[in-house]
Amino acid sequence: MEPTEIPPDVQAEIGDIEAQAWRLRPGGCLVVIFKMATGMHLTVSHIARLPTLPEIADARYLIPELRGHTMAYILPPQGFRSHAAQEFNRVHLWEIRRGVR
Repeated sequence: MEPTEIPPDVQAEIGDIEAQAWRLRPGGCLVVIFKMATGMHLTVSHIARLPTLPEIADARYLIPELRGHTMAYILPPQGFRSHAAQEFNRVHLWEIRRGVR
């Protein structure tokens, strides 16, 4: 996994949120982690398809900043529609903090 620049369209979406980006391999998935007040947020995206489970696992476990954090894939309510067209090729993982309800 190699560090990379955050693409301008992603930077425009996130604004001033602190973030870092990596490529799993040349031409592979883009991985972006965000440090938010509510916890860590990880996105894994591919230009042409949904990321595979092995790609998502690589992204989650190979980033040192995520060690010690519990991450979860959250299914939104049925009928939920995202505003971003690229969401069809992007998976989000959210930090689940212990003791938070």
